Amino acid sequence: PSISWGLISGPLFRYFPQGFIYDVQGMSCFFEYTHIYKELAWLNSKVFNEVSKLISPAGHIQIGEIGKMPACDNCPEGSSELAKQNISISKSDWDAHETSWDFTSNELLSIDTDSYESIMHDFADYHQISIDLEPTEPSKLSWRVDIYKKKWETMFLRLHQNEETLNEKFIHIYSLENELTPDVPLDEVTILQQGEISIEKEKTEDGSKEDEKIIWHDDVIIKQFISYLVGCFMGRYSVDKPGLIIANQHQDLSSLNLQVDGIENSPRSTLSIDDDGIVPIIQESDFFADDMTERIQLAIKTLFGEEQYYENMKYIEQTIGKPLRDYLYKDYYADHQQMYSVKGAKRPIYWLFSSRMGDKHKKGYFKALVYMHRMEADTLSKLHAEYVHPYINKVEQQLREAEEETLRDDLTQAQRNRALKLVNELKEKVKEVKEFEQELVEMASHRLTIDLDDGVKVNYPKFYPLVEPIKGLE
Repeated sequence: PSISWGLISGPLFRYFPQGFIYDVQGMSCFFEYTHIYKELAWLNSKVFNEVSKLISPAGHIQIGEIGKMPACDNCPEGSSELAKQNISISKSDWDAHETSWDFTSNELLSIDTDSYESIMHDFADYHQISIDLEPTEPSKLSWRVDIYKKKWETMFLRLHQNEETLNEKFIHIYSLENELTPDVPLDEVTILQQGEISIEKEKTEDGSKEDEKIIWHDDVIIKQFISYLVGCFMGRYSVDKPGLIIANQHQDLSSLNLQVDGIENSPRSTLSIDDDGIVPIIQESDFFADDMTERIQLAIKTLFGEEQYYENMKYIEQTIGKPLRDYLYKDYYADHQQMYSVKGAKRPIYWLFSSRMGDKHKKGYFKALVYMHRMEADTLSKLHAEYVHPYINKVEQQLREAEEETLRDDLTQAQRNRALKLVNELKEKVKEVKEFEQELVEMASHRLTIDLDDGVKVNYPKFYPLVEPIKGLE
């Protein structure tokens, strides 16, 4: 294990477990295992921050500067334990998100009757209060979100408290009480950094300091849960098994020991995996029984019960600010790109095939998500045969019915105008999706394949113009 820091990020030090590689952009220093935690506590203290400015005023610390700086020969008692706890909290936060190697499941599914008591005891212990435990309501998604927030607010505040306690200890042993304060602003606490919270600051009445308040963004919590459910249907995750399920090409689906659509005698699972990693995202609610909206609605019913289904769906849609189908159709993919981005470079693992084909003047009537780890030579052929062609047939049927409607003699002029408008909209839809179909059939004939080792940057552009254009992946 080692302690690492960035060349230009200032004196911010982190723990690296065994197996990590270092370079000039992420240098490392090594200590005996028994010393590493107290050194980490010292390096991240306010006292060390001030000392480092004497040697490197600009904050660009290289390995030579570290060698000139004082080590912690007189670390205060308990500093190692606090550093260990801070590492544990930070790692728990990192692993609670999909982009972690050690992600196992969405946090809301870990909030249940069994975990409730320990979460509330931790909450009460931190705040030094006595609480009476109320009856649990795990079938209510809103209840799970409330307990989730109590759990993570406690961990956030404990991490903050630990950092200030360490500062206080180091300030005391060096008698710097008149020069430094142990205070750490809440917005410098580096967990819950995926949009779950923001810090609101308000001046006190006398204007002497700022009061800080944690503001929770429940919509982010729910969108992360929706993202996890998308992953379950794609086969990346499963609510029945922790961690990654399908993350390699040419996976033998029958060997997963999980339920997969279309595979006879596959074991019963809570949520069934899509058979080919292709799931449509469309506006029409009655075209495909297995589109993403229908699947997620079924998941909510399956996971939390039919009795609370309508209340849970109402809560989801109120929290994200729009109907689930609208969110998936209009906003989900932008959130997915943001989640799977590296230093601003977007690297989505689910690829959005859209009839818009990069043309801003088109509407993108037909869309489908495809899991890149399940891309095969016949994926485009399946997309056409199972979804695009049936979609066109359904729209053409609607068009015929709408044209017949315009011929009725009993329509008022306003009704006739609305019918004619619908006919024009459906004609436009058929035209757009047929153009997409033509391009799709052509590309399907080439039986395109990808090599996962080449990454998203190389593989994604192979499918232009069928996939949604992404800046940086031209």
